Amino acid sequence: MTAFTITKIICPCCEGSGICDLFSGTWGQLPCMWCAGAKRLPVAEALRFAEQTYSIGVGGYICGDHDKTDADRMTADAEAIYAMAGQRPSWWRASA
Repeated sequence: MTAFTITKIICPCCEGSGICDLFSGTWGQLPCMWCAGAKRLPVAEALRFAEQTYSIGVGGYICGDHDKTDADRMTADAEAIYAMAGQRPSWWRASA
């Protein structure tokens, strides 16, 4: 059986569209800030995005920027990126 290695993941920020929805308007569309319009991210960059998403989710909940439901959704999104990469999230390693 042949083993394979995942080298790129569909961009979790733009979900593979390559377009930044945050700044789209009548003037046109801007490329995604993470993948720069490439629609895919190297695994290391996707994991960096997951770390940021987790930090914003938990930190935002602590600061009162959003509720527990949003924090749980963001944590689940971050964990899904790690699962796609076949790695264990860093916040799990710290507590084990």
